[in-house]
Amino acid sequence: MPSYMRAPPDAHGTEAQPPFPAAGGAPAGPGGSDGEASVADEGGSGEPAVRTAAEHLAQDSVEEVIGKSIAVALRPHVQITRNMLREVKTVSKGKMVKVVLDNGLMRVVMNGLAEEDGADDSVIRVRNLNSNKIIYARVVGPSLVQIDF
Repeated sequence: MPSYMRAPPDAHGTEAQPPFPAAGGAPAGPGGSDGEASVADEGGSGEPAVRTAAEHLAQDSVEEVIGKSIAVALRPHVQITRNMLREVKTVSKGKMVKVVLDNGLMRVVMNGLAEEDGADDSVIRVRNLNSNKIIYARVVGPSLVQIDF
């Protein structure tokens, strides 16, 4: 670590650890900080022997983050975890949606009213405007739901 990033020594002459984790989310010093478990290499396999709670919730790949929005304010040097993200709503409650029923031989399309918010691949309640009955449909796109049977 460059000298300008090091904290001055404390009263006992030992170097203080920075208040933020080192790159990669591993604890800053040997043995970790704040009671977190340290991460050790298991026989050179590259797999951690122990994962902290923050590392367990951390996003492992970009694919897990694409298409999601951030649900909390981000601070510098904080690792993005699963509970900081939420699915983007593709269908909003009270909005008109196109309801599609397609079984390969026949395709029926009608209008409906979304009774709840929904992200892609989630099942939501939709009010059929012709019969005024509630049906369940899977969100497949913006303002588009599909009945699965």
